[in-house]
Amino acid sequence: MHLLLLLTQMCACAAFVLPAPGTPRAAAPRAAAPQQEVLPEPRVGDVVAFAGDWPGETSVGQIRSLQPRGDRWLADVVPLEDQAGDVWRLPAAALARKRRTAVDVAELVPLEAAPAAEDDAFVLTATEPSAAIKPLSGSAAGLLARAASYRALAPDFKPKGGRARVDYAAEERSREEYAALKRQLLTDSALASAAGLVAVTAATRDLDDARAFALGAAGGPAD
Repeated sequence: MHLLLLLTQMCACAAFVLPAPGTPRAAAPRAAAPQQEVLPEPRVGDVVAFAGDWPGETSVGQIRSLQPRGDRWLADVVPLEDQAGDVWRLPAAALARKRRTAVDVAELVPLEAAPAAEDDAFVLTATEPSAAIKPLSGSAAGLLARAASYRALAPDFKPKGGRARVDYAAEERSREEYAALKRQLLTDSALASAAGLVAVTAATRDLDDARAFALGAAGGPAD
């Protein structure tokens, strides 16, 4: 009798300790996944930082056009001139054409910039960069970057900004054609000078006249 009473009490205690059958356990809370930075896409007119001519140098410029080349996108960038009061401006048109350079979009760093009161000028934000973004150096030191870089661009990316793209391949062909034409003109000029020298020498038999002709021919087209 005492044994039966003891077993009954043990079963009653177990009913309070054990969960009811079929009762689901509460799931442990999950840590929130860190949000990845959404990189911007490049636009014509953006102010950017890019590698300068010397190792470790960083320059500031504006994207004037965008176009694909193979599996990359190139930006036509014109360097900006540093003015007083965090103002940067584009150089004169003739100088801008000489200074512009093609830069891989993957190597550009977009900067925070706002239009200035002057035409073709921008006010750049000067502040300590975020710890998540590599500090800029050179001319861009201390300027605020909008992001660490631009996002990767697909081959069918459509540039925004409205400016006509620069055909770098056509420009290269034009330079090669000009160089070939220049070489041909110099060759033709040299041949004509040699033929004239022979003709003058044969006609006059005068060495002084031949020398004078040769000096005149040497002053011909050289550019």
